Amino acid sequence: MNPERRDRLRDAAIAVLAAEGGRGLTHRAVDRA
Repeated sequence: MNPERRDRLRDAAIAVLAAEGGRGLTHRAVDRA
């Protein structure tokens, strides 16, 4: 996985966690973020 893509996924996952908590952290939620 290239570093830029990994960074975008990490940032999206953190945003989803902050907004929706652990239960909201799904692949689809990260894709939407």
